[in-house]
Amino acid sequence: MPMSAGSSSGVRHTPPEIWLLIFEHATFVPYALNTNVDDPFASPGAPIDPESQTQQKLQAALATKRSLVLVCKRWHDLATPILYEAVAAQSDHSLQCLRDTVVEMSHLSSTGTPVPRPRIRRFDLFRWQTERRKPSVRLLADIFSRMPDLEIFSESSFPMPMPGSDSG
Repeated sequence: MPMSAGSSSGVRHTPPEIWLLIFEHATFVPYALNTNVDDPFASPGAPIDPESQTQQKLQAALATKRSLVLVCKRWHDLATPILYEAVAAQSDHSLQCLRDTVVEMSHLSSTGTPVPRPRIRRFDLFRWQTERRKPSVRLLADIFSRMPDLEIFSESSFPMPMPGSDSG
């Protein structure tokens, strides 16, 4: 059945609350924002999502969120807060970009209305090689001071060979 010209007006008049529910459903990652410590023995066979799978799902959700904010100005303003619910840094450069973005979020939206500051609830920090240790630490301290809603901090590290093991 072809869409009539009148059916698109329903999309334009959809309340922001409905759009937010749709966006949140489309980008939901199970366990990613769960701060409860569940007892794995409470219910046999209960699924526990390994952190590596959560990371992959967060990356996929981030791609969807980025697409949502690029659709139009209205969707940009609506989806921007969920874009920053879960953020990650994997280099000095990405740490600096995250800090700059959090600082700039205090400005006006594309429509001229105030934008609520990003409500960062999860921050994943991946280890990387850096020659300048102190700038990363200062940046990290500044970023943490700008994340009052932070609920989950995850520092990922790479497996290190055991001392005395034959690693090649």
